[in-house]
Amino acid sequence: MHKHQKRGLWLCFIYLMAVWSWVTLPVKAHDGPPAVVLGQYQVAPGASLEIRGINLLSDLPVQVVLTANGRDYLLGEALCDGHGDFTRVFTLPADLATAVYLVQAVDTNIPGLTQVLATTTVKIDPTPIPDNEIATSSNNIQRQPSRLPLLTFSLAVLCLFIVVVRWRRQARPTPTRHPS
Repeated sequence: MHKHQKRGLWLCFIYLMAVWSWVTLPVKAHDGPPAVVLGQYQVAPGASLEIRGINLLSDLPVQVVLTANGRDYLLGEALCDGHGDFTRVFTLPADLATAVYLVQAVDTNIPGLTQVLATTTVKIDPTPIPDNEIATSSNNIQRQPSRLPLLTFSLAVLCLFIVVVRWRRQARPTPTRHPS
């Protein structure tokens, strides 16, 4: 193998490693936008409610707030993991009026500035709902397939093709001219 062939293989290897790291570093655990997902979408005042945050910011403490009729009810804080997710069970205030409330995951890290990261709604109603009508979190998350593996594979095949073409060009014997 000639010196130029080795250099071409090394350049291809470095290029593939750079593409691989670019593709794998920013990968999220889930596809899609930030979301708040509930264990139930209708609960009674004073009941426990599982709330999950998905695709928020990594290692971020967030406040979970109920909002309706111009009033905010702080349920508590949750800490997102390295993927930007949290799961926590909160006890709702017993004096909540029957209404549809916004459930918000709020970033309050910067004093004086609050940012709502994701919202959903929950109906607070003391009337029990039949088991066959309970909405669960699994059918409220919309997933989209990622295109990153296809991009990585395409770039790797392209790079391999370039290396093979260069190697074949350099492997051909060059015609030598004899003086006549």
